[in-house]
Amino acid sequence: MIVSSPEALLGSNIKNYIQQHVPTIAESATIDEAVDALKNSPLHVLYTVKEDGALSGVITSCDLAKLNNPQKPTKALDLATTTNVIGVKQTAELWQLLKIMNGENAARKNFEQLPVLDKDNKPVGIITKVALRETLSEVQIPTRSLVSA
Repeated sequence: MIVSSPEALLGSNIKNYIQQHVPTIAESATIDEAVDALKNSPLHVLYTVKEDGALSGVITSCDLAKLNNPQKPTKALDLATTTNVIGVKQTAELWQLLKIMNGENAARKNFEQLPVLDKDNKPVGIITKVALRETLSEVQIPTRSLVSA
């Protein structure tokens, strides 16, 4: 990809960095289904979605510790983290994505991946730092010629 300047790159839409497959599971799925889906997720993350498809939570390996609680979770949503679930709108610009991924977000933490959400908060893709780095490494910004007086 060729861009005219670093500013143009940072102001570009994130669409070039979105991977289409988002590992999701219904909130009402069983714990066994959620654990199996998490095990089979190449990104080691699973997003729970409401009946209408909107994002409601995220399940990572850290959430599996909840299986040892006295009140055992019974469905995927019980296993998920549902507070400070961070995503990025598909209309975002690259600079906004980078800020969110690098800790300027409600959770105040860095993210290796983020779900991309449509206007109804439905996951439509995912962006990972690995894929972002790979794509950005291919960006070409022409050097400006210096004019001497």
